[in-house]
Amino acid sequence: MSVQHAISLLKAIDTDPTLREQMYQFLHPHQVMEFLSLKGYGFNLNEFEDAVRILHLKCQSYEEADEFLHKAEWLRFQIKLSDTF
Repeated sequence: MSVQHAISLLKAIDTDPTLREQMYQFLHPHQVMEFLSLKGYGFNLNEFEDAVRILHLKCQSYEEADEFLHKAEWLRFQIKLSDTF
């Protein structure tokens, strides 16, 4: 598990159109996290939040930052990190 895995997932959400669809098929957060781990995106809550901070700081405009934070919030909701860890 690592910050790099979380960074890779946050980037893959934009580049892999099927990833979101695959994540929607699961009913429970632990199933989503197991799926992500099997896909090579294993991470924990702290690593995810570190990845969000790292990528947020790299945003070049307010619009880019806002779009990124919406994506991160969607992912938090989808995997329900606060309930999972």
